[in-house]
Amino acid sequence: MFKEDLKYYVSNLNNNTIYIADIEKNNIFKSIELPFKPLSLTVFNNSRIYVGSDKKGIAIISTIDNEVKIKNISNNGNIVLDDVNKRMYISDISRVLIYDMDGDKRLGEIKGFKIVDNLQVDKKGDRLFILDLFTKELKIYSTATLNLISNIKNVGVKPNFITIDEDNGKCYVANKGDVYGNSGNVSVIDISDNSVIHIELPLNSSITYLALKNNFLYACNVGLNRIEVIDIRTNKRVKHISKDYFNPQSIFLTINKEKFIIINKKTNGNGEMCIVDTLSNSITSTIPICSNDTIPYSIAFIFNNTKEEKHKNNEVEQIVEMCEEEKVSISVKKIFNNYEEKIYFEKVIADIPNDYIGRFVLEDIKFSRGFIVHGTEEITPTIDKVNFFKVNFLLKIPYMIKFKDDKNESIIIKKFIERHMELILDIPIGNEKNYTELCINTKVTIINAPVIIKDILSFSVESLVDLKVIGEIELSIPTSAIEKYFK
Repeated sequence: MFKEDLKYYVSNLNNNTIYIADIEKNNIFKSIELPFKPLSLTVFNNSRIYVGSDKKGIAIISTIDNEVKIKNISNNGNIVLDDVNKRMYISDISRVLIYDMDGDKRLGEIKGFKIVDNLQVDKKGDRLFILDLFTKELKIYSTATLNLISNIKNVGVKPNFITIDEDNGKCYVANKGDVYGNSGNVSVIDISDNSVIHIELPLNSSITYLALKNNFLYACNVGLNRIEVIDIRTNKRVKHISKDYFNPQSIFLTINKEKFIIINKKTNGNGEMCIVDTLSNSITSTIPICSNDTIPYSIAFIFNNTKEEKHKNNEVEQIVEMCEEEKVSISVKKIFNNYEEKIYFEKVIADIPNDYIGRFVLEDIKFSRGFIVHGTEEITPTIDKVNFFKVNFLLKIPYMIKFKDDKNESIIIKKFIERHMELILDIPIGNEKNYTELCINTKVTIINAPVIIKDILSFSVESLVDLKVIGEIELSIPTSAIEKYFK
């Protein structure tokens, strides 16, 4: 509803900077420098962002004017906000500090830990969940009395992140695994009786972040460079999300839970944000994070305050009215998968026709947008992977050579390079037959100086290939919306 005013704050550990991005416009338009590494970002009331660090200090950033206030509070990076009781809980290695929301008044502390690695508070503000990495314990405290309610031991191998499913009374723990051959996995804790079971994952898995939507748990697997999708009804992994140059750091659901953001440090050193549609469970777009050698880490989502307040009072009424209206079905196009790959043509050879004689002076080589040769597209299901399909096509990229002969006359020769592409792509079930097109874009760069020997021109290029699988879906919308659009 407020897409045009949705902003994302992304922390970068490499240069102690927070970038502010506009997802709809696909760009990063501002940066905030801090005196320490911004390890975690937490939003309060859409007006403040709290930043944990690796030093003695936290930052509170106003989302209105981006003013930064540094508070001299010892911490090791994790801050959890209690909206109900108007306080914040701050991890400080062997203890958890409790402060007011301004960071000016210390309200108490909880001691007795080895290494506090993650903490969460439930929606009602009644219970505080604290994870101890060293002792492998999850401790649950009353926020009213700060007394211990439960102590669950041996929750996993190197546990480092928790998420709470209050509807089902479960707590999920991300486990990194260790160097002794114990792969990472996900622990499931039944809060009612403190029982623990484990969701096993492939060998060499290492889980760092979790995000929960309805019946699916998304697990950031840095060991295998992908996102695991787990059905919590069966506690089984049903698929995974991955792409080239993938090195996911963390994962976060948007406020409306329609999408989640993967913070990715690509294997070539660049950082990016990958936008994933939770309906199709596929990457729909990516946003590069400014500099090279970026270490993106955490993210926070902010709505424009004025726009939100303007619609808040009548939002429910509008939704009810729209639901009661007469509706019509329309077909719209949707991107089911967005795939990127860099391909290389190590030796492109172009013959200069015999019609031209004498010495040649190369002036320019220009590449046009590539295209898929009509009739070569094939999409067939894979045997062993649900929702994954083999996509084949012939890619051609036209180019034009401009040179002068010994008479100083300009000559243009048109040619193309081609590559047969065979990809394995994630496409939602049922849409492999309904897709309307494979939409491709190419960006070509010449990577060495062209050489002319007699009537032969040779050079090498690389091309970034951006492929979108586009299909049609049917939506049911109120007739008033159509009338308003065409009015």
